[in-house]
Amino acid sequence: MEVRSIQLQSTFSAESNLFSLFKVHSQNWAKIEMIFAKNLHVTPLELDKMEFYRIEYILGAYEEFIEQENQQHKEQEMKYEKQSQQQQNSYGKMDYGNAFKTPNIQIPNFNGYK
Repeated sequence: MEVRSIQLQSTFSAESNLFSLFKVHSQNWAKIEMIFAKNLHVTPLELDKMEFYRIEYILGAYEEFIEQENQQHKEQEMKYEKQSQQQQNSYGKMDYGNAFKTPNIQIPNFNGYK
């Protein structure tokens, strides 16, 4: 009898480990709900009605979309920086020539006033 109880305990622990693979931690679920509510405009009630595999697929697609968007943004920034550097190099230093000269003013000597 003692052997059976050990087998039952080990079988139960194996089943509990198997079931733990399909559990979602409450903090992770709260993050998922926040992402869906804020960015995808899906309410938590609608999210509860969905199958979890669909939620995972949508999250994966959303992450890919965000990565592509970030990549495009970085490419645009690099393109803009390159363009601005080319414009700065083409202008070089501005030479105003003789357009502006500082005035030559003689300041009177105020030694006489005490």
